[in-house]
Parts: sequence; structure tokens; C-alpha cells
Amino acid sequence: EAIKREAGARGLRSIVEKIMMDLMYDIPGSEDIDQVVITPQVIETGEQPVVIYKKDEKKKDKEKKEKFA
Repeated sequence: EAIKREAGARGLRSIVEKIMMDLMYDIPGSEDIDQVVITPQVIETGEQPVVIYKKDEKKKDKEKKEKFA
């Protein structure tokens, strides 16, 4: 996108900041978010970034116990 606009590094930064704006405010207060994935579709079509949540530790322990039982 930055190449299309011939915007350079500052233009690229602006694009990324625009995409991440809401997330930059929401993520610090959310302890259950593990990753945020920015796909080409997010940049090209305005699709929302993919938010990957942490699994609940209790669920992890339960899954481990069931796996080895």
C-alpha cells in the first residue's frame, strides 16, 4: 500500500498506525490477548485484524490431564 502511494517509511508508519489504532488502546488492558495478526487483506480491503486469545490456564491443565489419562 505504501509503495502504491509512493509514501516511503513515514507513509508506511501512517498506514500501520491507522490499522492498529483501536487495538493500541484495547490490547494493553486485555490480558487474554496472545497475538494480533495483520494479514494483507487487512491492509488492502480494510478487513479486521485477527486477534488470537490466550487459552485459559485451567482449560490447558484440563486438556493435559485428559490427554494423559
